[in-house]
Amino acid sequence: MLSFLRNGETQNVCALPTHPSARRTCRVEEHCKTTGSPQKGYIMSDMKRQTLTVVGIIFLTLPIFASAASCPNLYRNLAFGSRGTDVGELQSFLITKGDLATSNNTGYFGRLTEAAVKKFQCREMQICTGSTASNGYGVVGPRTRAAIVRVCSQSSSSSSTTGVGQTTDQTTTGTGTGSVGFFASPSSGTAPLSVVFRAAVEWSTMYSVDFGDGQSGSLQNNCPGGGIGACGQPTATHTYSNAGTYTARLIKSDPGGCGPNADPRCLGAPASVHVLSTIVISVSSAGTIPPSPTSCAPLPPQTQTLACPSGQTGSITQTRTSSCPGPTWSVWQTTSNTCAIQPIGAISEQTIPVAFNEVVIKGVAAGTFDKNKLKNWNPYYFSHVITAENTALANIYAANLHRLPSGAWKLFYGGWDSSNPQDHTDRTYNAMSSNFLGKSTFDFTPPIWTNRKLVITDKDGLVANDPTVVSYEPGKYLMLYSAANGLSGADNITSIASAVSTDLDSWYTNYSDKTRLISVDRNGTPVTFMHRPSLVMSDGMFYLYYDQGGDPAATKNNGFTIRVARGLNGLHFSDLGEVFATGSPENGYAGTPDVQKFGSDWIMFYDRHMESLAYGLSTDGLHFTDMGILTSSDKQQTVTNAGIIRDGNRLLGVIYGAAPKKSAYGSCDLYWVIGDYCFAMHMNAFFLQKKVVFTADSGEVWSNSAALDEDRVVLKIPTNVLTPVAGVLRIYDTDGTTLIAQKRVTLSRGILYSVSP
Repeated sequence: MLSFLRNGETQNVCALPTHPSARRTCRVEEHCKTTGSPQKGYIMSDMKRQTLTVVGIIFLTLPIFASAASCPNLYRNLAFGSRGTDVGELQSFLITKGDLATSNNTGYFGRLTEAAVKKFQCREMQICTGSTASNGYGVVGPRTRAAIVRVCSQSSSSSSTTGVGQTTDQTTTGTGTGSVGFFASPSSGTAPLSVVFRAAVEWSTMYSVDFGDGQSGSLQNNCPGGGIGACGQPTATHTYSNAGTYTARLIKSDPGGCGPNADPRCLGAPASVHVLSTIVISVSSAGTIPPSPTSCAPLPPQTQTLACPSGQTGSITQTRTSSCPGPTWSVWQTTSNTCAIQPIGAISEQTIPVAFNEVVIKGVAAGTFDKNKLKNWNPYYFSHVITAENTALANIYAANLHRLPSGAWKLFYGGWDSSNPQDHTDRTYNAMSSNFLGKSTFDFTPPIWTNRKLVITDKDGLVANDPTVVSYEPGKYLMLYSAANGLSGADNITSIASAVSTDLDSWYTNYSDKTRLISVDRNGTPVTFMHRPSLVMSDGMFYLYYDQGGDPAATKNNGFTIRVARGLNGLHFSDLGEVFATGSPENGYAGTPDVQKFGSDWIMFYDRHMESLAYGLSTDGLHFTDMGILTSSDKQQTVTNAGIIRDGNRLLGVIYGAAPKKSAYGSCDLYWVIGDYCFAMHMNAFFLQKKVVFTADSGEVWSNSAALDEDRVVLKIPTNVLTPVAGVLRIYDTDGTTLIAQKRVTLSRGILYSVSP
């Protein structure tokens, strides 16, 4: 053995381990790491600039990784640049197969090792060309590890060499059949028989073993030192109490779906269970040894036909045979698989004629409002819907959006003039865009907002912000907005004011009855502190939603609660109470509501603590059920003042105000600062759309997308994927689970896919 000591240290000898588990244990000790060539043995890793005393040297002739050469312990993906004991074991295996020269057992995955892996893949897997991105050529991934296990099992059955984890003394180790290496030690014996199962998977998560006797158990990771260093293959131990022949199965469970506390946008696939490999365990009665028959009459083979996975046509045929003693049945083997994807709907392809190096999917707009299909929300592809300027349009939020008969969009919002950072006097503006939504197929430019003009100013010292607009008579529009008393340098919003218009551009604050401020009566007492209105007309009545944010007289949730009032003329209302029976959801801040009615259903969007956007549903407009968070800022920016994007009976999305944290913005010298936030606000959006999922033949799934407008999304492909990829493109409804279209395609950048369910 070889060991070194620092001056003054006692001897700490680390013999060269020969068993994999011993080698892993040694690897995590600080004084036992390998360097140099195999003949130099094990050297302490922390001997830099230390005086070393040679205790004794015995030159070793065995390669460091020789004990694992016949069947390497591969627990992770390996590629060019990888290092570790498992790389050495892989190299030893490749050396035994003649794919790598004997001098290249180094523990480093270099170009020579990569070339050797390609030789093995070409000979054993018929993969002789390709790349790491297209088919894993030159990379040791799951398929290559499965091929190595198969070759190992073939070698162990025809050779006296004992593989990793096997023993030669009265213990038999079985090798399972399937796509993943699955081993049992022992695989036969007398009851009670304790069996250790081992699986060639990287981690135990989602893997379990069905022991075949009505019991199952999870795989446990084998990580030395409680997780320090590389982990061995996960194992599970089970004791068979009764004699019999049992078929143990290696199972991977995908929980899919969405748990009870999941994000409401969760679109997980249905739960599924996959049997990866099987192995037969033979248990005889205690104290007896099954006789070896001199003759055997196997039973005729059995055949079964299985249905294809959902969405596919054809069938799967499996066969099993019997053998002596017993006779016992082998595991089911697939002898025929005619399953093929079944096209649904219509998905056409078209080359994008402009420079846009992405994959675009058209035909994904939301349909008629359905409260059960509000799950798949896509962020806006562009950085902003409308951005702030260091002018009178610096701080913009509180959006209220209308689609005109011409198809153009009119946007109302509040803002203040940032040219004077001490001026917090809000004013109300509007803007128009003819290309916000519904652009031509190959227009990929951001929307252009024109006619950004001041429509409600701070007349008579009253702040004007948070506009909401409804059409209440033919050719007439009513606007309600927040109004403050205009105290110097303060934003003391106390009331809600009104204005009328006949063209949505010119607004008048003087009615025939000379009323400007609306009135809300609460149990005979006028409400004097309210702001951020949202107005809805239903069955000839006006419904006013507002919050009490910052009301010094309020004792619950710092005053931020949402209330509803009802009236006949849009000017005088009776307060009906809070919209949530128990106050704000999660017993916290809820404010800045925007409400719309679709048929018999009401939907409200509102913010929580100005850090997340949530929504609630109602059937009467008075009592709402909180449905959870739509999007969260992760505390990097504010999320506030939502505005619903609506087109007839369709809910297309939601627009909201957002301001960055000071740390993300740099300087806030020209802007108002509240806490950690720099109020240089802009507006952004989320769109309710059909869900796009592409599953490559390699098993990779791409579903990350962003909305170009209400009907188009950009499907984001990993940047390292540069060549076309074959697979299946699936389109789900806005609930994220109802499949409405699918087609086998070769996905390529610069292609537009149009969906017609």
